Amino acid sequence: MGRIVDAIDRVCRWGQRVLEGRAVRRLWLVGASLVAVPMLLVGCYQVVTLVAQEERVERRTVDAAGLTGVDVEGAPGTVRVIGVAGATTVEVRSRVRDGLRATGYRVFVRGDRLVVRSSCPNFGSSWCNVSSTIEVPSGLAVSVHGDGRIEVSDVQGGVDASTDSSSIVLSRVGGAVTATSDQGRIEGSDLTADAVVASADQGSIQLAFTVSPRTVEAEADQGSITILLPDQPGVSYATSVGADQGSASAPIRQDPGSDRAIAAHADQGDVTVAYVTG
Repeated sequence: MGRIVDAIDRVCRWGQRVLEGRAVRRLWLVGASLVAVPMLLVGCYQVVTLVAQEERVERRTVDAAGLTGVDVEGAPGTVRVIGVAGATTVEVRSRVRDGLRATGYRVFVRGDRLVVRSSCPNFGSSWCNVSSTIEVPSGLAVSVHGDGRIEVSDVQGGVDASTDSSSIVLSRVGGAVTATSDQGRIEGSDLTADAVVASADQGSIQLAFTVSPRTVEAEADQGSITILLPDQPGVSYATSVGADQGSASAPIRQDPGSDRAIAAHADQGDVTVAYVTG
């Protein structure tokens, strides 16, 4: 037993001498430098980008004569589009935030459509953001594609909206409507739209109509679907309603031969098609 203890003691003393040697100390210094230098560079970059950030407000007024629609492309922030009855111009107000490199922003006419385009640089874009409020004649068609929240109200010319990482909120919109969200809910209230297609990967869909639609298609992967219709006498629907992991109900007037159709399906969530109450 004593020999084992002596052997262990000798190994420990040898290890201590190795650790105290110059070569090992140099290795420790090199390793510490390899860790510290990248951390220092990251810290410096964050400070520089913080100091470099600036915010500016862009305003544009465009004559709506000859325009049939407005396209908002690549929006990284919140977009609000408001229809104004009787308006003869499109009013664009955007709050643009620049980082180490400038955020791309343009307003221009392409054919018969006004385009509001935003883009973030591939590098130095930590603070990149564009939030816009756009007032349009209510009869124009509106198309919005971006990463942030989308709000459209009082537009009767149709809406095509898609967002990668936020929600879509529609109020009092008409015409043909398409809404797609990867990570966020889709909500429509007081809808007069004739045809609606709504799709959400990770979020719920709720559509409430004040006028009976011609067709509604709704699909949700991880979320519930609720479609509320006005109880209009003599109006019935051909329906296809289902849920893989949830309940599905449609207590409305149904007719497989109707020229009005509602299709709603959820993978993980409940599906309800009903009349508006109250």
